[in-house]
Amino acid sequence: MAYKKAPLSEVIFGFTYKSRMFSDDELFLMNNLFSEEFPIVEIVAPLIIEDLRNFQLFPIINPTLTGTTLYRRRTPERNWLLQMQGNAIYLNWIRQDSAPVGNYIGYNAIFDKFLKIIEAIENLLHKSLKENIYLLDLTYQDRINWQTYKTDLNSVSEIMNIQAPPIVSDSIYNNIFSKYTQKKDSLNGFGIININTATSMTGNQVFRIETIYRGHPLTTDIKTWFDTAHNEQTDFFTSLFKETVLDSWR
Repeated sequence: MAYKKAPLSEVIFGFTYKSRMFSDDELFLMNNLFSEEFPIVEIVAPLIIEDLRNFQLFPIINPTLTGTTLYRRRTPERNWLLQMQGNAIYLNWIRQDSAPVGNYIGYNAIFDKFLKIIEAIENLLHKSLKENIYLLDLTYQDRINWQTYKTDLNSVSEIMNIQAPPIVSDSIYNNIFSKYTQKKDSLNGFGIININTATSMTGNQVFRIETIYRGHPLTTDIKTWFDTAHNEQTDFFTSLFKETVLDSWR
């Protein structure tokens, strides 16, 4: 990676299926399969996955597809999260706020781990998981301590290629929230860009930048789709920040 000190906090790979892929019994078996590698378990409501149709985001909340349960399994260090529900599988690599930047293991390592999990489930259930995929998902999250560069959010355009809202006011902004969608023809899908302020676990004020690239598989060659999404994610990251900020992360 060109920016070894970039504040990358999370990378997520995911499959969402056209129909219910896993029965309750199969999810139970899958949950047990990963109990040693991911010993911390949470059983919660299913993920709500959004699909862009024309200019509107539609959440997939049909319990016939999702089931009623999402299994979330974490490693002891909480740097890996595996999520499984009736119509989706996601794998998250996570850098905790307290962990220093620079320990990112890389796109290829996370993708390989995701594929190994997929193959383990295929061997367990004796069926292919690379068919009937509705959406592929590659998400990146960055958390930037903006107060390292500026004292107030009104100067955000000096750090990033975005503008604070042009509201006539003498007051300084405390928070910024933005959400954008874009068509991504190269991915047969779309992008969702969320830029929000937040407070880290260590009490610092941060920008939380989330770029979700999501699309329908063009062929059965999912690696090409993910590689394209990865390259476009990298280009977007580079275009978002001012050169002086990028230089500080090299």
